[in-house]
Amino acid sequence: MGRPCGEAMRKMDRGPKAGGARRILPKRILPRRSRKASRERQIFVARWMGLVLCAAGFAAIGVGWAGMAGATSADAQLPYLLSGGAVGIGLIVFGAALLVLGQVRADRLKDEARFLRLLDARSDPSRETTGAASPQKPATQPTVTLPELTPTTTTVEALPVGTAAE
Repeated sequence: MGRPCGEAMRKMDRGPKAGGARRILPKRILPRRSRKASRERQIFVARWMGLVLCAAGFAAIGVGWAGMAGATSADAQLPYLLSGGAVGIGLIVFGAALLVLGQVRADRLKDEARFLRLLDARSDPSRETTGAASPQKPATQPTVTLPELTPTTTTVEALPVGTAAE
């Protein structure tokens, strides 16, 4: 008899409680890292790789410039300029892109944490029982009574239309 497939494999994956045989898939030996730690590690690596690539790009430009300075004719300077300059600029652009990517990831991580705190605060039932102002009920404003104003003059004289233009 061959390996189980289809429905037999699904029954085996469910485990003994669901009516299947024991689980044949291996368990993870090492504990899985938390999602936040993994994302922080990605941010750290992206930032450092960006800095290293930018430094390597500036070094490549420097090596190309040094080789070009030693050549006497313009025909001999062109290969140094193209190889050192193009590789250096490419490394700098790629390193800067990694730096931007790391910053965008860090901002997104902060925004997600802020959003989760906002959701937790909004769904926390203990805030309503402690008397804190909830987002659904606006805080009451004190009423202010103003004194009545009495007009000093009650009539206004109208000017004739023809005399106003003169």
